[in-house]
Amino acid sequence: MFRDYQDLQQTFFNTLPKSVDSTQHLDMWMQICADDTVVISDWPVQSGSSQDQTCDNAAVTMANLGYTVLRTPARSTGGVHYTYTNVVMFNNLVMVPSFTKNGVSQYNSQAIATWQQACPGKTIVSINSDAVVSYAGVLHCIVMHIPAPLGGVNPTAQLITPNSGSFAPGDVVPVQWISDDDQAVTSADLEFSSDGGASWSRVQSSLPAAGSTNWTVPAVNTSQGRLRILVYDASGNSGSDQSDQDFIIGGGNSAASIPYGTGKAGSLGMPALSSDPPVLGTSITLDLVNGLPGGTAYYLFGPKKDSVSFDGATILVKYKSYTPISINNQGVAVLPGQVPNNSSLVGRSFFWQVWIDSDPAASGKGWSCSNGLETRLGY
Repeated sequence: MFRDYQDLQQTFFNTLPKSVDSTQHLDMWMQICADDTVVISDWPVQSGSSQDQTCDNAAVTMANLGYTVLRTPARSTGGVHYTYTNVVMFNNLVMVPSFTKNGVSQYNSQAIATWQQACPGKTIVSINSDAVVSYAGVLHCIVMHIPAPLGGVNPTAQLITPNSGSFAPGDVVPVQWISDDDQAVTSADLEFSSDGGASWSRVQSSLPAAGSTNWTVPAVNTSQGRLRILVYDASGNSGSDQSDQDFIIGGGNSAASIPYGTGKAGSLGMPALSSDPPVLGTSITLDLVNGLPGGTAYYLFGPKKDSVSFDGATILVKYKSYTPISINNQGVAVLPGQVPNNSSLVGRSFFWQVWIDSDPAASGKGWSCSNGLETRLGY
């Protein structure tokens, strides 16, 4: 599942014989150092050995997969496997082992040169590893890599659940979250929004850095419910995460027309899109004002919001289709429509935005656009 999620391929290799490397770890003879570059050991004084064959076969396999393959010497002597692929890489630093043993030390400079070729933008540092190599591992084997927190000095949060759904007032909903920080998260707060995140109210305070709680659904009627977890560290820094999608409370059965986002100005200023609430069984119009006089309004329509940068503005609709409508000399365009009289559509939202091409007063390539508009069907 993780392979599919990350869009990864996997390749299995035979281990080195235990007589060569008792750990049989891959990093003792191979290290991937970039998306398309790999360093694999070579055995100059043990040519034809089982370890040499393993590494040569792996080099062919990786080359066939499209990797640039670089080779660095290795040697097994006295029951110890001396390797230059067991390196530690983090940020812009690569720590490469070096050795003083006769018959091995002459490879130190060659290994450094190979790693400089493999990682041209990084600093390559030689670390004497005589004290650890006899324990069947070198630098990579004794280091645990811990990723830097994504928020830097600010803590990060993840609201695990709920991220969508339909609830009734009074329902008790389990809430789960986790967090991370460069120091430690000290507390968390839970907040609720009934308008898709435009405004928030505090629900619970002084929660732990990670855990769960129960949220009692308030007595509201909305199709734009969201929860947000806010986390704090001891320095007063904060971070947050909110539900991935709006959820419905109480059926969300009130029709509503809800502007969101911002547009991009053109010849008559900022185009604005609006409509009456889409009540089931009625006729409505989606009205554009401040469009380019005599131009064409492209009404984008889709089932979800979006946020895609385009020509200095933002496409606010994950649109499936668009409809061109002529703009009159006053900068007005009207798209008429009929709301189906279908009770199964109550609480269902659709999203709109208008884009206008070739506006001489618009910046960039000449596109102006309106705000986004959510039309929630209801009574």
